[in-house]
Amino acid sequence: MDQANQGIQIIQERDQSSRKPSLELPDPHYFKGDQEPLPQKIVRRPITFKSTIRKAIKSFFYGAVAKLIYVIIQKKLNLISVLKNFKPILRFGLMVFSLSFLYKITRLVIKKAGIKISRDLEVFISASISSLSLFLADSKDMNLLKVMIFPRAIEALYALLKERGIIKPIKNGEYMLLTSLCIIVTYFYIHELSVLQPSMMKAIDSYMNLGKTEQFLRHQYQIQRYNAIKEKYANNRLL
Repeated sequence: MDQANQGIQIIQERDQSSRKPSLELPDPHYFKGDQEPLPQKIVRRPITFKSTIRKAIKSFFYGAVAKLIYVIIQKKLNLISVLKNFKPILRFGLMVFSLSFLYKITRLVIKKAGIKISRDLEVFISASISSLSLFLADSKDMNLLKVMIFPRAIEALYALLKERGIIKPIKNGEYMLLTSLCIIVTYFYIHELSVLQPSMMKAIDSYMNLGKTEQFLRHQYQIQRYNAIKEKYANNRLL
């Protein structure tokens, strides 16, 4: 009987030793309390000439596609009209290609030359040089770029002020700000045209793409409103 028990015990010990060690999941409460997780290192790929060309070609493709979609929507899905005037699309793609290429190649030259400067200054110099590509853009494309770049610039300024502790973030503040700006611009576009700059008016007209009937109704509404205000405030010399 003792020999049988010893044999069973030996077999159990062999089974336990042959089993693979199980992977234990970390305790979900491990990172709570005083202990904080270690910050993850950001792995950045080295900038090479091949990667610069590859990135610039991708930027050309993305820019041309974005401009093509914008023109198709602007032309109300009139593909024949879009194909007849395809040069602005290629020009916009070339401008985006130049932006990406000059930015990457400048950073590559700085690293190859062994110039020891901070990463922030390196990015600033590269971005400044790449901005020369904006001279390739058409005047209509500049308005589109303003819509694309200005929000990012405001977001970067907000992040910088938040990082320095100058301002405190407001919950859902970006949605509140966007809604307020849309209401203000719409009000000025309908009621106070003199407040808006001609370039902004031209950009809004291009994006609104109002038909002849819609433009006529808006114009008549503004005339009726102006006459009503002038009749009520007859002694006002500003009208």
